[in-house]
Amino acid sequence: MMHYGQNDPRWRDFEYAPGYTILGAGCLLTSIAMVGSLYYGKGITPLSVAHV
Repeated sequence: MMHYGQNDPRWRDFEYAPGYTILGAGCLLTSIAMVGSLYYGKGITPLSVAHV
């Protein structure tokens, strides 16, 4: 399983909803990305989950 952190500079400042960044409130997005990467591959990141 990939390990992703909310504070990763690749996505920490991405605002997925008004006032909500992955750093501040992205624990679910980050968790979904980690589990998704386990089953579907390394292309799933918190940023790609946020774009769904």
